[in-house]
Amino acid sequence: MTITIEIPPDIEEALREQWQDLPRAALEAVALEGYKQGALTLGQVGALLGMESRWDVRQYLADRGVGIVLSDADLDDDLRGLRKLEPRTK
Repeated sequence: MTITIEIPPDIEEALREQWQDLPRAALEAVALEGYKQGALTLGQVGALLGMESRWDVRQYLADRGVGIVLSDADLDDDLRGLRKLEPRTK
């Protein structure tokens, strides 16, 4: 999906002083707000932002003061990951 946002030139200039990459800043804002509102899981935030691991996502959120709230989907993903690490016994 592509989203276009019309921003007046003076506001764009002010925002670019803060964030060089405005499209990335907007994407991060959507990801953060989506997570805070419960619309996105940790995995979805990671996919949206191109992060390789869930730990990277957790650190990213923590660095921005966003608490981790695990959804059922997040817990299921964690459990699947742990089961992959579980030693196989005969």
